[in-house]
Amino acid sequence: VLSKPLIPINGKTVIEHIIDSFLNYGSKIFYISLNYKSKILKSFFEELNPDYKVSYLQENKPLGTAGSLFKLKSKIKSPFFLTNSDIVLDIDFWDLYNFHKHNRSDITIVVAAKEFQVPYGVCELNTKGELKKINEKPKFDFFTNTGVYLINENIINLLEKNNKTDMDQLIKIAKKNKKKIKINPVSD
Repeated sequence: VLSKPLIPINGKTVIEHIIDSFLNYGSKIFYISLNYKSKILKSFFEELNPDYKVSYLQENKPLGTAGSLFKLKSKIKSPFFLTNSDIVLDIDFWDLYNFHKHNRSDITIVVAAKEFQVPYGVCELNTKGELKKINEKPKFDFFTNTGVYLINENIINLLEKNNKTDMDQLIKIAKKNKKKIKINPVSD
């Protein structure tokens, strides 16, 4: 019935929690990429009548997480935050911004450290397919993408109009173009 951004948590929708976290840092302008159930989201903000400005990047066809950013090409003149609208993180956006600037990053990806333990013994084989050893319940540490990014405005120039582009694809394009990409770990 509802898209993920409108799911309520503690009396507010997910998207309100996300916007509130940016309002605490003085942000007043928000762009929301819309495709799926866009009329419901627009009606929600119309009814909410917030003190901040909401503009919509309407997609006629799904353009992926990054594809609709092309519509911001003439509107964005400085680094900007991009966040999926189905995650709520408690992070210090000033620290993230300072990290991004200090490292001269073109894209900073907020990541969370995760540990995964295989619940079984894992067989390690040699090149002949023979058992070399068994690693009992190994643990692996990963940095997982949280869906929050800080992006320099020039990255938008790497996008093509009306071309579906997910963030992993944009990051590959940026790397290919020798752009600097950093990760910023946050607590779990």
